[in-house]
Amino acid sequence: MSDLIDSKEAALLLGISQPTLSRLVASGDVPSANIGAAGKRGRRLFSRAALLAFIAGRLDAGTGKTANPPRLAPKAAVAWAAKVTALTRDLDDALTVAEALIRGIEEASDKFNRRGYSHLSYELPNTTQHASVLAQIRATQGH
Repeated sequence: MSDLIDSKEAALLLGISQPTLSRLVASGDVPSANIGAAGKRGRRLFSRAALLAFIAGRLDAGTGKTANPPRLAPKAAVAWAAKVTALTRDLDDALTVAEALIRGIEEASDKFNRRGYSHLSYELPNTTQHASVLAQIRATQGH
C-alpha cells in the first residue's frame, strides 16, 4: 500500500468532505504536495502517515476523544458499514471452518488411539493451542 493518497481518499480517511480538507490544507493544518507543472493546477497528494499524525495530534490526551470527531458522509458511512459487516461475516465463516478442521483432527486422533494406532496420532498436529486461540477470538466476538 502506497503512503501517498489523493484528496478523495484523504478526505475519506479523515472522515471529512473534500472542501473541508481543502480548507485544512489552505490553513496549513494538513500537509500536502501539489504535483504538476508550476503555475498550473496539479494533483494534490497526501501522506497517509501525516494524516494519521494529524488525527493523533487532535486527540485530547485526557479522554482519548477528538475535540471535533470526524464524521463520515451518510453514503460513506453506509459503505463502510457494509464493508465491516462483510468482513465480520467472512471472519465468522473462517472461524467456523477452522473449528471444523480442529474437530476433524481430534476425531482422527481419537480413532487412531482407540484402534491401537496411537503412534499415528503423533503425526497429527496438536490442536490444543489452536482451539484455545479460536475460543479467545470467539469470546471477543460475543459468541
